[in-house]
Amino acid sequence: MAVEATVFVAAGSNLGDSLSYLKFGIESLHTASGCRVSRVSPWYRSTAIGPGRQNDYINGVIELSTTREPLPLLDLLQEVEAAAGRERGIRWGARTLDLDMLLYPGIKQAMRGSHCPTRDSWRVISWCTPCTTWRRH
Repeated sequence: MAVEATVFVAAGSNLGDSLSYLKFGIESLHTASGCRVSRVSPWYRSTAIGPGRQNDYINGVIELSTTREPLPLLDLLQEVEAAAGRERGIRWGARTLDLDMLLYPGIKQAMRGSHCPTRDSWRVISWCTPCTTWRRH
């Protein structure tokens, strides 16, 4: 039997109907094999950092229970982004949905060009405190 891990995933959007894209991301993760969304932080607005003029981001963190290993989970996150119309043409460009693995127990090194945890993981998670304000899914 696979071991269940508690993982934190950053979610953000700054194109189109951001709240709908974020809801799509949450539901897609919740219904994916080997995954269950436990809680979702409040949503926060932040200024986009990237090329050109971009809309502000709506950001939050998803607490996910999963039996997926880190790389298959990363693949799932990218599949959900693609299903939401995410295009990867411009680095730090605007996006319909951005899902980044912040914390996965025991992972401390680079994975396929993505660092997990990122240096900013604790800053992102701190947006979401106190955790008592998180909504159960």
